Amino acid sequence: MISFYDISHVYTNDEGIAVRSLPIKEKIPSSTTDINYVIPAGYEGRPDLISRALYNSTKYWELICIYNNIKNPMTGLEAGKLLVVPSYNRVRTM
Repeated sequence: MISFYDISHVYTNDEGIAVRSLPIKEKIPSSTTDINYVIPAGYEGRPDLISRALYNSTKYWELICIYNNIKNPMTGLEAGKLLVVPSYNRVRTM
């Protein structure tokens, strides 16, 4: 089965386990219209759910990770963590 995160790169973590991480991309400039979002319980490691909650679409999961410098969404998205994300109006123009 193909993973939702297949566009990412594979690397070996400290325990010697192969895991995926997002490719490094150019930083997107911040804006005064950015939104603070605290990851709720149940959304850990699920950028697709965060994207749906914020933008009513799962297609912006990678943007959320890149915007917050999260290279591995499976370990970089914990409940209670504060994310800064672009506003919906701004995302529509990207």
